[in-house]
Parts: sequence; structure tokens; C-alpha cells
Amino acid sequence: MLGDQSPRHVVFPKRLGERADDEEHLNRLVVEYIMVRYPDYRVINIKDGFAICNKNY
Repeated sequence: MLGDQSPRHVVFPKRLGERADDEEHLNRLVVEYIMVRYPDYRVINIKDGFAICNKNY
């Protein structure tokens, strides 16, 4: 669907959670991971091993 703004749930590697010192650090690591691998995605939330994202068109 063109223009579909439904959230995307992207699984991020467990190693990011293991490397993070705290929740803020985890957020930074996940955003960096998503920005590199999914450049058109913007992270909205992080929950239960998923980065919830919107796709920029």
C-alpha cells in the first residue's frame, strides 16, 4: 500500500540488550542499528525486543 503508515515491528539482535548499560543506552543502540539497516524507518518505541517504527516515504 502506498502511503501506509501502520507501525512496523523490527526485531533487533539480543546482543544490543546485552551490551546496554541501561535503558537509555539500549535506546541509542537500537536507533543506531535501525538507522543503518533500515534507513527509511524512524523508531517510535522500543518494546519486548522490537523496535516499533514508521516508514518514511
